[in-house]
Amino acid sequence: MKEQFLILIYKSLKSQFEGIKKSSWIWVDFFENEESGFDHFKSNIESDKDFECLNDESYYQGEDLNDLAFDIACEIRGKIAGNNFLNECQQTALSMIR
Repeated sequence: MKEQFLILIYKSLKSQFEGIKKSSWIWVDFFENEESGFDHFKSNIESDKDFECLNDESYYQGEDLNDLAFDIACEIRGKIAGNNFLNECQQTALSMIR
């Protein structure tokens, strides 16, 4: 996967999460520290079966990379938001047990 393309996706994703609480696990894990956040993002994307197509550089050749990065960031945002919802459900369930 081209590093520069991943950086475009990461920056687009970060801009989509600008309005969330800075104490949110999403912000802390991915954006609070850009260097470690990008590394975390990159390792997640590289191991995610849904984004295997990004390993094939022909997938995005001839495409407007900014537009494609935005589209991919939207898909990633949806996955992260789903994980956040599940995390909140787990936290609620745990607090009810206590």
